[in-house]
Amino acid sequence: MSTCKVCEKQGDLMKCGGCKIAAYCSTVCQRADWPVHKPACQYAQEPSTHTLEGGIFDSPPPARVTSVQFPTGNRPTFSIPNPLVHPSAASLPTSQTTPIIFLGIIGNPHDLENSEAYRLFLHVPTTDIAFLATTEYSPNNRHLRLLSTYKSFVDPLIGDRKPLVCINCGKAHPAGRSGLNYVSTYNSAREAGLLPNGERPKTLNSVWEVVLPFCQGNEVCKGKSVEAALAMKGRREFTGEMGDLYARACMDYFTRVVPVEERADSGW
Repeated sequence: MSTCKVCEKQGDLMKCGGCKIAAYCSTVCQRADWPVHKPACQYAQEPSTHTLEGGIFDSPPPARVTSVQFPTGNRPTFSIPNPLVHPSAASLPTSQTTPIIFLGIIGNPHDLENSEAYRLFLHVPTTDIAFLATTEYSPNNRHLRLLSTYKSFVDPLIGDRKPLVCINCGKAHPAGRSGLNYVSTYNSAREAGLLPNGERPKTLNSVWEVVLPFCQGNEVCKGKSVEAALAMKGRREFTGEMGDLYARACMDYFTRVVPVEERADSGW
């Protein structure tokens, strides 16, 4: 059973002819969603440049998982509609801050009941963006230090809000009591690669994440969460779902959050 991305009607629905992932109950809903879905759809059809080593998601899914395909468009989504401001930007005027979208999946991505997508906007000092865009990594790299600082502010809002289930053994843990393995990727707005040239509306810098819970103190469960998180980064289903979430977040920001006089120039 699938759920329509637009009206949430459930049933044996048609799938997008391009990506073969997004589900719709009618051509009316499909056409209504196309401006948002188009970038992710095109991205999903590009030849993959990733290779996936053997891992937890290559094996038959546990009995509690109903599908080996990510249920794209059906996953519950947690969002904070109004932008947050990082303490480092709290004393700055808005003109000197830049929003970053944090988005991802927390929990077993195959299990709708025990996972959710999330997104939120975080304003940071504009002067930080140049450091975030660097591609040279080292233990003292400012890129990594800045991301760590931002994530220490954002992660409790995501990881401590609801009970979570271990990715390996399926044991349930109360809110805030699971171990959490984060794998994060920073994408600059110009390099997100989701919107076609010539039709590119404004986009935002973003951090894409997969957050997999494990039983604290259990090295086997922790190891499986690391293995699964690294494997997920190359999966087309994950990048497709996150691309769709990213496009929706950009549209929401430029049609709702920015001042009215700036909305017409956003391209959305």
